[in-house]
Amino acid sequence: MKILLAGDSWAWGDGDDKYHPRSNINAIRGITYHLTKNYPHIVQNVSKAGCNNYHIVNQLKSNRFIKAVDYILVILTDPLRNVPLKPINWFKDYDNLLEIQNSSINRTYKDLNNLGLPIYCMGGTNKLDPDIKNYPNLINLCPSLPEFLVEDWTAPKIFFSANWHKKISTYDKVPVETLDKLIEDYDQWLKLSQSQSPYFSDPDKWHPNHEGYKKITEMVKEKLNLP
Repeated sequence: MKILLAGDSWAWGDGDDKYHPRSNINAIRGITYHLTKNYPHIVQNVSKAGCNNYHIVNQLKSNRFIKAVDYILVILTDPLRNVPLKPINWFKDYDNLLEIQNSSINRTYKDLNNLGLPIYCMGGTNKLDPDIKNYPNLINLCPSLPEFLVEDWTAPKIFFSANWHKKISTYDKVPVETLDKLIEDYDQWLKLSQSQSPYFSDPDKWHPNHEGYKKITEMVKEKLNLP
């Protein structure tokens, strides 16, 4: 099978590589490795660590071989990475932040859907939004890979991957209730990095390790009926 894989670092590689201290990501042992080892699959991985969903869409749009592959797999990232950040007052409260996030991810879903091809989606840093059901070309393959790997963990509504939270200052009129909810979300993500899951390893703890990607790949193969 010919497979096109797009995403951020979660699609790029393995989080327990000790030989890449800058990113701790090793493409050799990620999904690509497990799909091609001992199997007749050809995988083109166009992922990029740290990218946003706009980049993921553009990587697919510009790919010359997109119509020649059997499957398109996408691991989507934090929708707030798409949002142009302003130093002060770019969101009003927690609910408004969720609205901004929802608008961003639906724009991504629309752009992917408009490619006119079946795209199998997985949630990486963020859980897939229920709105994905409104886009007929998008197949919800796995709502949340972290939840799939760590069964007793629940993904928070907000993820802090774009460092936007560092722009909140004493000049921002952010309600205390909003800050409390953001702290709860952040603490929930810390629980993932502090978990004793065999699928996340030091020094990274934020990306699946070799065994984690093996488990993800087995799930993908089972759902797509791949050998």
